[in-house]
Amino acid sequence: MKAIFRILGTAAAVAATGAAIVIMDKLLNEKAAPIIESIEFPEEAEKDDAEAAKTAEAYAEGEAKAEAEAAAPAEETAPAEEPAAPETEAAPAEAAEPVTLPDLSEERPVCDPEAPNPNPVEAGPAVAPKDENGKYIQFNASKGVILATGDYMNNEAMVKRWCPDVDGYDKKQYQKTGDGHIMAIDAGAKMENLGHTKMMHDFDSGLMYEEPFLYVNMEGKRFCNEDTGFVYMGNITKYLPRYNGANVDANHPDGSLGWYCQIYDSDYMSYANSPVPEQVMTKYIPGAVENPQGVFTNLIDTYKADTIEELAALLDVPADELQKTIDRYNELCDQGTDADFGKKSAYMHKIEKAPFWGVRKHIRVSSIDSGVNTNANGQALDADGKVIEGLYCVGNVGGVFYGGADYPFHQTGLSLGRCYTFGMLAAKHAMGK
Repeated sequence: MKAIFRILGTAAAVAATGAAIVIMDKLLNEKAAPIIESIEFPEEAEKDDAEAAKTAEAYAEGEAKAEAEAAAPAEETAPAEEPAAPETEAAPAEAAEPVTLPDLSEERPVCDPEAPNPNPVEAGPAVAPKDENGKYIQFNASKGVILATGDYMNNEAMVKRWCPDVDGYDKKQYQKTGDGHIMAIDAGAKMENLGHTKMMHDFDSGLMYEEPFLYVNMEGKRFCNEDTGFVYMGNITKYLPRYNGANVDANHPDGSLGWYCQIYDSDYMSYANSPVPEQVMTKYIPGAVENPQGVFTNLIDTYKADTIEELAALLDVPADELQKTIDRYNELCDQGTDADFGKKSAYMHKIEKAPFWGVRKHIRVSSIDSGVNTNANGQALDADGKVIEGLYCVGNVGGVFYGGADYPFHQTGLSLGRCYTFGMLAAKHAMGK
């Protein structure tokens, strides 16, 4: 069951995007084709030029890199040139045929993820590219607009406003800047009230992440009842000292929240709820296995040492404080009662048999699963609960769904299932089905 978490964590990250692709494919190929026309935007649109320049610069760098990588293999393995397509008049506007792409006979296949963009446009304000004459292009959707742009974890202002609990934590994803939320709000949609749902975890540093072993902060001190539950560690670690370890975000130069260590001894196979043999855990020890499979080598953070002092050095915690904490923990185990934090006696096991194990955990934000208020069809709602006709918000752009501040890990598949389901419902409703 626990192994499913890692699979779903990865799949959920792309679910909204996948749903959007399916939805837009259906909409673009329906009988009533969308209207595409060239127009001049008002002068206010030019105010976005500074931001557009940044976008254009990043876009150009990506294009240049893609072209450089594609050039050499394209010359060596270029397929036989196909006959040029004859020039014909454009199909009538009322035709229901999909939009025809330019002749790409000199390009690598469009489906090749490493191929350069065969039809680049000049970057301008979001969703408003320019044509060859410098005019903005407006796309009018005849059936509705479905926003499936992911969450807003990388937008610091939105995080501080709507989900301040995760402000000091590192983020697992990039370019999740809340563009869909902003567009929906600008169109009149009402954002969920404070208490946005956050998904936070660390499945990558080591195994047995839910075992109630001894937990210490980066100062070597015990800080909680370890049986509290992995799902709530994002709340508890909010009050722990920051730590400047590996994979810290650039906006946390002084360290981030979410760091702590699990400590246990080599007798863990006799008392862990779901023990994992040592030979399986070894690949989570940096440098212990050459080319380890099934792990992210930049995230593994498990260690084994013959002494507590050596383990403390590997974990980068004060050895004297860690030893003091373990001595107190062993004392409580002998007493049979956790007088400090109230953990069940069944989970109190002394740390005394070498070699000793430690896993440095790094809780990060996997997603923020809240958005604007929507109904059962995925339609955006305004502050009065009224439908904003033609606007749908799905995936992490839509809400309310979870009803709490913490993602419920005990029910696996909710994030992925939600994205697929509401993407489908919104598309069907938009198409009148």
